[in-house]
Amino acid sequence: MAREKIDSLTSLRFFAAAAIVAYHARGHFGLPTTFLAPFELSQGVSFFFVLSGFILAFVYPSLGPQGARGKFWLARFARVWPLHFSTMLFYVLLVPELVRFSPAKLAANLALVQGWIPSQAWFFSFNSVSWSISTEAFFYFAFPLLIKNFERTWPIKLLASFLLVLLMAAIGNALHLPVTSETAVSIHGLMYINPLSRVFEFVLGMTLAVLYRKHLVERSAPVLVGLACEAAALSVLYAFTYYTVKISTSLARLPFVQEGGKMWLEHAGVPVISFALLILVMAWGRGPIAKMLNCRPFVFLGEISFSMYLLHRLLLHYYWDHFSTEQGVAPIVLYLAFLLSLSFIFWSLIEVPLRQIIVGLGSGAGRKAVANIKIKPATSLAVMAVAVGFWNIWNGAPLKVATAPHTHGDSMFSNDFGDELRLTSALTKREEDGLHVRLNWEALKPQKIRNVVAVQLLSENNSLVRTKNYRQSEREETVNARSCFQNEFFIPAQELTYVRSLSIGLARPLGDAPTNTVVVAVEPVPSEQQDSTVAGRSTKPVL
Repeated sequence: MAREKIDSLTSLRFFAAAAIVAYHARGHFGLPTTFLAPFELSQGVSFFFVLSGFILAFVYPSLGPQGARGKFWLARFARVWPLHFSTMLFYVLLVPELVRFSPAKLAANLALVQGWIPSQAWFFSFNSVSWSISTEAFFYFAFPLLIKNFERTWPIKLLASFLLVLLMAAIGNALHLPVTSETAVSIHGLMYINPLSRVFEFVLGMTLAVLYRKHLVERSAPVLVGLACEAAALSVLYAFTYYTVKISTSLARLPFVQEGGKMWLEHAGVPVISFALLILVMAWGRGPIAKMLNCRPFVFLGEISFSMYLLHRLLLHYYWDHFSTEQGVAPIVLYLAFLLSLSFIFWSLIEVPLRQIIVGLGSGAGRKAVANIKIKPATSLAVMAVAVGFWNIWNGAPLKVATAPHTHGDSMFSNDFGDELRLTSALTKREEDGLHVRLNWEALKPQKIRNVVAVQLLSENNSLVRTKNYRQSEREETVNARSCFQNEFFIPAQELTYVRSLSIGLARPLGDAPTNTVVVAVEPVPSEQQDSTVAGRSTKPVL
């Protein structure tokens, strides 16, 4: 008899969510933007889509009478919408400046249709990662039609969904859409976000459930055979994910692939077969790795992974807005601890109880679910930890702002950045471990400090070596006119090879180009124990 729940697959959800967290963490905490390259970690979303199709077709091999569809849709609504709404509200409260609000966009997000609009201003308008929930909602809506006679019709439906991907790629190529765009329709919105381009992954997962029921669920095997299958599945997964970029770039030369097909191949098409194989092997559960994944700690992490997925980007935004100059292992550990604690809170207090209430809506089961909601000790501890964390964030050490008017000698230079800020000096100190830079600013009028210090590392002939971005303020601080404050940042020695000067500019968090830059010389060898003050000169922006 088939199992009602496959714990090993629940655990795998955590690892897919962790891959997406690592993908979005690139460029934070001092991690390079090439962290874990060449793996395309965003492929964890594709794994979710395949797994979703497998689980639904496994649990609902048929829906039966018309009333069963309504119960199915209600259960799916209860599964995703309460957590989607609560995290969206949390997003608005915590980082309101990043919300691209309009009544129409709000309505689209509440109705979970934002993924149908292939413009970044729409599908990333609130909690950006919820675009995948919009795509998943379409799968739920289409599932009753797809599952009908699926054991007999799966080859036709699988082929049709793949042809739909080719059609969407052909449309993107024929219209010569840009790969990405803030406001215009793009290949990214059409091939990565749009539900019609992702339905193949869901139908593939449904197909796996049919094959699993027919050929694997009751088949026994020695542990060594199970281990060999697990090793093969993980090897295939590693190979396809590691060589994704090379494979998709090679296939993009084909006339029916090009940029549209390449976008899908990079994020789903290349690794999707390896995802399918891994799900089958781990669901079969005959090897030691699957048995390890059945352990309660892994299953628990898998259960809170949905909350973790919807919260992680929000907390990264908050870190970037307030603490991006804090880098290294310690802030990574604190971020992960905070993320897991908050995910547990949302899972135990919102996701699970509201799902039970909605599924039992209008019945004794719904009222019973309300009565059975209890605050467990672990939940209380998590709430306390997060509350203390937020208290320390809001009441931490503020930005160092001088209250007296700024007075520097004539030897210091002065460069205005618009009508808001003036850079009065740039101090550099070269040591064996790298370059320490201190920027002294003067506010020309009252304002909130929300800029990014955009730094270009330039070679001797002013060629670009690399770029670095630092938040001008660790927190959103308000300064008065004539107030002064400092920025300090550090560039490791290994990043200073061939670097002879820094081009320093300011940009807004959403990426506006700096209005002015200052070039500061970098000493080629470690200096003595005192700062060198270098006069700056205005240049045209090169960012």
